Amino acid sequence: NSRAFAIVSDDLVNVLIPNGESGDTAQLVCAISRFDFSGGAGKASALALETDSLITTGSGTVDLGKERIDLLFKPKPKQASLVSLAFPV
Repeated sequence: NSRAFAIVSDDLVNVLIPNGESGDTAQLVCAISRFDFSGGAGKASALALETDSLITTGSGTVDLGKERIDLLFKPKPKQASLVSLAFPV
């Protein structure tokens, strides 16, 4: 239902754009999504979110009939650091 989706989407935004206790915030630059639906199920053909510090791409499916969201997000920092170069995630 729409209430459940609103809760999930709010949680998703908090995960992708954290607002830490230190007062740090991320500025959303751009967000895009495109889902191709057929028979109540949709597959993401484009899913991306850009903040001032990272770019997140995603893939997955949404099944409206089963009320199931199966999305995978892959955040990448805009600026490479020694940690991100040494340890791929």
